[in-house]
Amino acid sequence: MERILIGELGKHTGQQVSISGWVSVRRDQGKMVFFDFRDRSGIVQGVVEQSGTHTRSAGRRGAFVLHEWSLAPDADLDDMRLVKRANPARFVTAENLRLVKDAPGTSRAQWARFHCNVWAQDDDSAISELDWGRCASTERIPDGAEVLVGVDLGWKWDTTALVPCQPLGGERVRYGKPAILVPPHDGTMLDEGEVWDALVAMTERWNVRVVLDPNAGGQRMAQRIRDELGLEVLEHSQDPSPMSDASMRFAGAVGAGLVEHPGDERFTAQVCAAAAKSTVGGEKWRLVKSKGRRPIDAAIAAAMAYRLATIAPEPVECGVMWL
Repeated sequence: MERILIGELGKHTGQQVSISGWVSVRRDQGKMVFFDFRDRSGIVQGVVEQSGTHTRSAGRRGAFVLHEWSLAPDADLDDMRLVKRANPARFVTAENLRLVKDAPGTSRAQWARFHCNVWAQDDDSAISELDWGRCASTERIPDGAEVLVGVDLGWKWDTTALVPCQPLGGERVRYGKPAILVPPHDGTMLDEGEVWDALVAMTERWNVRVVLDPNAGGQRMAQRIRDELGLEVLEHSQDPSPMSDASMRFAGAVGAGLVEHPGDERFTAQVCAAAAKSTVGGEKWRLVKSKGRRPIDAAIAAAMAYRLATIAPEPVECGVMWL
C-alpha cells in the first residue's frame, strides 16, 4: 500500500491508507490512550481503547482503525482459557494452543510473542530487559545541553534511529527519546526529509554533534549535516572491531546502572531485541539481530554514541626542545 503523508490525509477521506512516522505525544487515560502521530508534514491524533484482551486504535474521523487481541504483560501465560481470548479465531482452540505451547520447538519467548501477543525478550538477548528497565529514569536531557546524536541509517528495509545521548561525566550518560523512522517496505527508500527533520528538531533543543558511519549509507547525510547545519560529525565505523568495543561498553554500562533512559517502548524493544555475536577468537562480541530479525538500529546508534561520549581521548605526544 502506498504511503500517504499525514498532511495529505484530508485528500483521502473514506479510503484505506498507510502512514509512517513516530509518536510525539502519548496521553494515558486508563482504558483509553491518545497518541499524536507525526511525520515531516504534520500531526494526526489517534485513540487506543482497551477492553479485556481487545485493543482498538483509531484515528480522528476514522482516518485509520487497527485491532489487536493480546494479554496483559502480567497475565498468566499458562492459562489456556485466557490465552484463547487473545486468539479469537474459531479454528484456534485451547487444546490446540496447549499442544503448541508444549511442543519442543516452542520457546517461552516465542509463546509469549506469537500466541499471547505479549512482547518478550529473546533467549539470546545481549542486554536483559531487567537491567534495561532498572535504568529507566524520569530525568530528561535539559534544553541547551551538549548532546551526541547516534545515527544508524536503514534506508530501505531496516529502521533508521537517531538517539540523543548526553554525557554526564565519567562513564555515565543520559539518553533522550529517540526518533525511530520506518521505511515504506514496498521497495522504495525512506524519505531523507524525515531523517533530516528529526535531526533538525534535536538541534533546536540541544547543542548537537552527530555520530554515524558514512560507509553505512551515511556519506551524503554526513556531508549535508556539515554543509547545511554546520555541525561536527564524528565518524564511527560499524566494522566488527569498533562495534565490538561499542557494544561491550554499552552493555556493561547498562548492567552497572551507568545509563539513564526515558523508558520509551520502541527504544526498549530495539535494545532488548539485540543479540550478542562473538567475534573471531571469541574474546569479544557485538550487537546483531536475533533470530527473530526484529530491528535493533536504536541499540546500534546508542552504543556508538555511548562509546564516543565516554571514551577517553588519546594522549597527544609532545616533544621537548632545550634551548
